[in-house]
Amino acid sequence: MAEATIDLAQDQETRAEADEKPQAAKFWLGEIAAAKKRDEKWYKRADAVVARYRDERDRSTGGEQRINILWSNTEILKAALFQGLGNPDVRRRFPKRGDDDRAARQAAIVVERALSYCADAYAADAPVEAAVEDHLLPGRGVVWVVYDADVDGDEVTDQTVKFDYVFWKDYLCSFGRIYADVWWQARRHLYTRDELNQYFPTHADRIPLNAQIDGAPEDSKDDTFKRACVWEVWDRTKKQRVYVADDYDWLLKADDDPYRLQGFFPLAEPLVSVRTTNALAPIPEYMMYQDQAAELDRVATRLYNLIEALKRRGVYDATMEGADNQLSQLMEAGDNQFVPYKGFAALMEKGGLKNVFQTEDISGIVVAVDKLYEKSAILIQRIYEVTGISDVLRGSSNPNETATAQRIKGQFGSLRINKRKQRIERFIRDNMRIKAEIIAEHFTREKLEEMTGIDMPLKADVMQAQQQLASLQQMMAQPQPGMQMPPQQTVKQLQATAKAVPWEDVSAILRSDQRRGYKIDIETAATVEFDSLEEKNARIEFLTSIQGYLERILPAAMAQPKIMPLARELTLFGMRAFKIGRSLEEAVDDAFDQLDQMAQQQASQGPPSDPRAEAEAERIKADIAAQTAKTQAMQQKAQMDGQIAMAKAGAEHQSRQLDLAAKQQKMAMDAEGQAMDLAMKKQKADADQAAASIRLGTQLQQAMMPRVETVQ
Repeated sequence: MAEATIDLAQDQETRAEADEKPQAAKFWLGEIAAAKKRDEKWYKRADAVVARYRDERDRSTGGEQRINILWSNTEILKAALFQGLGNPDVRRRFPKRGDDDRAARQAAIVVERALSYCADAYAADAPVEAAVEDHLLPGRGVVWVVYDADVDGDEVTDQTVKFDYVFWKDYLCSFGRIYADVWWQARRHLYTRDELNQYFPTHADRIPLNAQIDGAPEDSKDDTFKRACVWEVWDRTKKQRVYVADDYDWLLKADDDPYRLQGFFPLAEPLVSVRTTNALAPIPEYMMYQDQAAELDRVATRLYNLIEALKRRGVYDATMEGADNQLSQLMEAGDNQFVPYKGFAALMEKGGLKNVFQTEDISGIVVAVDKLYEKSAILIQRIYEVTGISDVLRGSSNPNETATAQRIKGQFGSLRINKRKQRIERFIRDNMRIKAEIIAEHFTREKLEEMTGIDMPLKADVMQAQQQLASLQQMMAQPQPGMQMPPQQTVKQLQATAKAVPWEDVSAILRSDQRRGYKIDIETAATVEFDSLEEKNARIEFLTSIQGYLERILPAAMAQPKIMPLARELTLFGMRAFKIGRSLEEAVDDAFDQLDQMAQQQASQGPPSDPRAEAEAERIKADIAAQTAKTQAMQQKAQMDGQIAMAKAGAEHQSRQLDLAAKQQKMAMDAEGQAMDLAMKKQKADADQAAASIRLGTQLQQAMMPRVETVQ
């Protein structure tokens, strides 16, 4: 495409002068021109590298021969460095217990599902793959995160956030030695007149169309083949996005901090193949081995010429030609074909064909060809050493290794390739984080529910569901005749809503830079293609480890409720090491809450009773009651006997007054004896009751001893 020319003005405006004329574009046009001038040398190199990669020479005229080692290297490195985006992995940075943690966990799940949806819906692989190719060829790859919202009045009807590939000539940045020094970054858009009217209606008619698309007729004046070069500039110092056009003196548009990102810029640090700390201008990787590649091309040309010279040629004795050029026809004979020759006798006298023909000696050419092939192999290996491709184990195999070991070995290679791969993974991760921040800051609840499939009720809905459940519980506790209970499905829906995390709690975390305490990583396991197998193995490993641990810790925690919090935290600590375990954290929390309540109840009630001990205690209690009743009956009988005796003595006293004196003494003695007898019987009954009580206590202790030992 034809480039518009922007001269670097000698009287470049300062920032202070530009602030006095906020609608003028002179300052930004000067910055853009200076950035282009800094990159001129790189543009020339990058154009040459891309042309070498594409190798669009006219082969019909012959000429120089080439081995396109650049294409081969680039394809190998693309396959080794980028196998896909992977899966976004969003988790809380500092997990903790309580409702806040439930909301943070829900927020992390929402963001993770939203990122996965956007990656699938908007083909996020393609822009990243193009940026990786630019990283390997021109030397710099850029991906821009673009947020777009359709607004109808005050209502947001649709929202999208996606990766946008930026062509390597369409990106500029301010001067800096390292990326942290950059204070503005820009990308170029090529707009038609209709697009200008759509985006910048106030200026559209005056903006020049100064770029011509490739393939347009040279003398064409039609706007169909022309575009306007509009630069979208992000200024970090003022947190502002501005639009300017080449050869146009006025700002087209200015937006204040449109995305509200922590880092302001809507892109991660560009992928750069050759890094130095003195300048940000890229260097194509091909420059690191261009001399070896040129020598390899010279070897290829010489090989071609020498192989062309490798022909079986020679001379023969013309006197033996024979009639009709019979001898020369031998050179044209086919396989297993014999040519008739009339001078055969004379030929034999000469010693046969070997003495008539003399072939050209080409042994020297053959030796030279072999040497050139060896030289070619050495050059290719040297290039592989420079690029790191030699570290990629291409097809090497050990028959004693397992298939899994060979797959992992072939997937990774050495540390040098791994370092480059990690740089690309970090590039993807940082762009994912920007996308996640935009989702958290701008996406509505309805859009997030649509993208993630997660129901996020409002706090009022949660409270209403809780009240309805409380009313249902009261109705069930006091049922009325003829009362109809709601369907089971309705009850389940109410329970799910009452237990859900309200959208207000999730939104408070997503919208707050300080409370948004999650981190985002990209899964970088052995290989993307074995994700399914790895997930199965991870599930099996998780279940095996957690089951064995719970079998050991739960009995101890139930016996000693004080260690229940420690058991809970240790369990969650182990689960968080498994990605698959994070989805079960809430269920495990609930289970430990119930176990804690059960353990506390058991501790307050004492150890559970033994049915056999209870039966023995009841029997002993019955024996004591029977013995007590018997003693009381004996006491009552003794009292009645005394009363009868006293009544009999009174009657005899009245009837036998004469014998009163003699019998009175005898009756006194009898009464004293009976009193002593009653006292002795009562003492005996009290002693029997005390012995029975002692026997009951001993039996209760013996009955409880096995239970106590079991608990200990």
